[in-house]
Amino acid sequence: MAKSLNRVDLIGRLGKDPEQRAMQSGDTVVSFSLATSETWKDKQGNRQEKTQWHNCVSFNQGLNKVLTSYVKKGSQIMVTGALEHSSYEKDGVTKYKTEVVLRPFDSFLQLLDSKSEANEGATSSQSSQQAPSTSDWQAPDDFSDEVPF
Repeated sequence: MAKSLNRVDLIGRLGKDPEQRAMQSGDTVVSFSLATSETWKDKQGNRQEKTQWHNCVSFNQGLNKVLTSYVKKGSQIMVTGALEHSSYEKDGVTKYKTEVVLRPFDSFLQLLDSKSEANEGATSSQSSQQAPSTSDWQAPDDFSDEVPF
């Protein structure tokens, strides 16, 4: 039985297009913001809504290809990752940040938009393609099964 678990499951919509950056290793990192909302009726019967914004960052190269190819502002997705807290100093002030981190082998992404919504804005050569399932991702041929520690 697991003695510890750091897992976050979110379903929401992207606030802007995913941003991809290159790391020194040559791999990519993709960051995006995800909005989750809950709605309820107050005592007067008025509809209320509360939206939370989550900063997400993906180091999973397979997911990064899906994020940059098929996901855009407004897309609805489900992600599974780990919660990470960190701090840094800026202008002498300590800043704190919390991110949902998607790493290789322990993260998940599912596109929840319909096929037509997910392909909206795609070029004609892409419009007949459906976004690949991240569960179909396979390691490259040169991938070693050895654990590095």
